[in-house]
Amino acid sequence: MNRPSPECRDTPAPVLSVVIPDHDAADTLVDQLDGIARAMDAGPPAEILVVDNRSTDGSSDVARRWSDSTGVPVRIVAAEDRAGEPHARNVGLAAARAPWVCYCDADDIVAPTWLAAMAAGLAEASYVTGPIDTHELNEAWIASVRGTSVTTGRSTLHDDVPYAHGCNMGFRRQLLEQLGGFDERYLAGCEHYIAVRCWEAGHDLRFEDGAAVAYRLRADLGATWRQGVTYGRFRIPIRRRLESAGIDVGDLRRIRRRRMAWLARKALPSLWSRSTRARWVWVAAQLRGERQGERRDPTA
Repeated sequence: MNRPSPECRDTPAPVLSVVIPDHDAADTLVDQLDGIARAMDAGPPAEILVVDNRSTDGSSDVARRWSDSTGVPVRIVAAEDRAGEPHARNVGLAAARAPWVCYCDADDIVAPTWLAAMAAGLAEASYVTGPIDTHELNEAWIASVRGTSVTTGRSTLHDDVPYAHGCNMGFRRQLLEQLGGFDERYLAGCEHYIAVRCWEAGHDLRFEDGAAVAYRLRADLGATWRQGVTYGRFRIPIRRRLESAGIDVGDLRRIRRRRMAWLARKALPSLWSRSTRARWVWVAAQLRGERQGERRDPTA
């Protein structure tokens, strides 16, 4: 990728700020930065912010070297005072210079059309997302673990509240500032909670087909378990918030019985099928997390 150095070209004020929370993402960050650089060719003037949230693997240095070698400016923003993705996102929001702020993750890859599509959506709406592709960066067996919940396009909470996945969401910064940014109590699911607040405030989520992201799943069962437990734990306060807003969230006991029956049916197949084993771990982990969330509110 041959680009002139920042000193040799005009740098107009950014229309859009791309915020990448970073915690020990040195192994994958360059792939995402390459993807954003490709998207910048067809998109509006944009800036890239890598928000270093207590990284220990030198990923900020990786971003600096990439910027030096490509000539694409990258701002490294420190978020050392508190761990957690919502905090990193808020630090990025505070540092962003553009009126539109888009978030992606350091271990995924945005499509070449991502920035242009996000800009088109934000010209019409305050809250924008696009499709998630779980196949490009993952083997087939692991891509099936999350089922169609990630890949079917428009995702909703209990069929009522549309939400953007944290790896692919754009906002008019005015909206985020009005909402007070991301709730830092939600170490997982902060993208769900901000979606609920957008919905409560009457802001529809716009879906742009071109704003696609290739999403990297965890192929390690230990990491899958930890993520599932965390998701399940923070799902409970979000369910309660939706229920208080009058949304039918279903009978959790009935849902849990159905999941436990599935786990029982799949226990033996999980011993020999990698895909079923990973799916089994994902479902069991969420059940464990939900029970933890019921016993103790993780946002308290």
